[in-house]
Amino acid sequence: MTADATSHADERLRAAIVFAMVLQVVLGLLCALMLDFGVLVRLFGIVLVAFWVGFVVFLGRRPPTLTRIHLLFVRYGFVVLLVLGWLVAHFALGVT
Repeated sequence: MTADATSHADERLRAAIVFAMVLQVVLGLLCALMLDFGVLVRLFGIVLVAFWVGFVVFLGRRPPTLTRIHLLFVRYGFVVLLVLGWLVAHFALGVT
């Protein structure tokens, strides 16, 4: 892999990370505004930690080239995890 290809992949990864962080700040603010006695904010915090731990594992094990699936995980994986976390909390655990 050439240096140009590596820098291009790093730029795409950096853009995906920035997008994910902005999305998490916006969603975090929206979750904080919900009047549910902090249930959604706690779920948000748990999912936030899980996402970034998964991301660190992803960085440690990533292939030399990034695929679209990798970038989609970085950009939108948090939203998917937040929805799945809410579904588990709501239906399996009975948290309203």
